[in-house]
Amino acid sequence: MLPPPLGLRLEVTQVNGELQVRWNTVTGAKSYLLEFAEIPTSGGGDLPWVQASLGGKLSYLAQGLIPGRRYAFRVAAVGGSTGSSA
Repeated sequence: MLPPPLGLRLEVTQVNGELQVRWNTVTGAKSYLLEFAEIPTSGGGDLPWVQASLGGKLSYLAQGLIPGRRYAFRVAAVGGSTGSSA
């Protein structure tokens, strides 16, 4: 079973509506699944997760985000005997 990637971090770029998302490598991972969701202002309930990226890179440039809104990101390692990490 693969452990989840650690070190998920968001870096503000100089372009409005962009964030650089980075995470650490996981030994044995063949790829990484990155998802994001806009956090509703009302709070509560499940987040509407959307796949942003699936591939071998350790970073992703999130574009088209709306300034002033809040977003959550999560990443999973893919390729272990169980499919993917938490």
